[in-house]
Amino acid sequence: MLVSPIETSNVPDYNCIEQVIYWVEAHAEAHPSLDDIAGVLALSPFRTRCLLARWAGVGPKQFLASLTAKLGKKWLAKPQSFFDSSSGEGLVWPHSHVGNVAEVTQRGRNLRGKGLTIFYGIYPTIFGDCLLALKEREIVHLSFSVNGDSEALVHDLKERWSYARFQQDRRKAKPYLGRFFSRTDNQHVLHSHLFLRGTNFQLKVWGALLAIPVGHLTTYQHIATAIGHSKAVRAVGSAVGANPVSFLIPCHRVIQSTGEIGNYRWGKVRKKAMLMWEAARCYRDTP
Repeated sequence: MLVSPIETSNVPDYNCIEQVIYWVEAHAEAHPSLDDIAGVLALSPFRTRCLLARWAGVGPKQFLASLTAKLGKKWLAKPQSFFDSSSGEGLVWPHSHVGNVAEVTQRGRNLRGKGLTIFYGIYPTIFGDCLLALKEREIVHLSFSVNGDSEALVHDLKERWSYARFQQDRRKAKPYLGRFFSRTDNQHVLHSHLFLRGTNFQLKVWGALLAIPVGHLTTYQHIATAIGHSKAVRAVGSAVGANPVSFLIPCHRVIQSTGEIGNYRWGKVRKKAMLMWEAARCYRDTP
């Protein structure tokens, strides 16, 4: 098969993975092999195998299976028992978040960060560069760079918390990154401290997102039903898109009811990469 190599010298792993996703999606019917991917990346099969193992934790066969599988239809077939909508109020936040959410809802919604000092930094991750911001030890923001535009991430952060004081300090948030993007600990968010600013409706939607485990997907309709607003599907979509803490609050696990992956604020390919990475982990952990 004729392939067009890309330049990979000094390119982060995620950039290579993104290129592979683009290429495999365009040639899926040809059943790409390890040699094909190696040709696209202008790497040897051995180095390509090492790249996939380093990024996804699995070999080429499992990587390609995760990439070409119909993840949406497969994962949507799983029970939606992780939503508890038995009460009239709909889903509630995990106990570890109740204090923070109440604080923001009652006192901070209209203050837009007045009196707060927010520390932030730009960091390389397995999904590309991200901006991570904290108030003391509480996460207030996590977003990903699109087309290398880090300035847009900083601008978005300052728009959301327009009255806060900002201090760029990469040392503050760096210790969190290893846990956030660990292949062995994806339940970290349930034990993290989040400080979120949003409407009551948005907070309900974000709480529902936190209930979606690794290896599962849901739809906007399922979330609307779970929070007690079954007809507010479009509003749920807007709230999902407004999620200020990407990946930790897993809005990437929400797809269309047809099984299509759908769009993502930080890029459709990045969303697929996140789902692939999680699918590869589930594949690897399956006995």
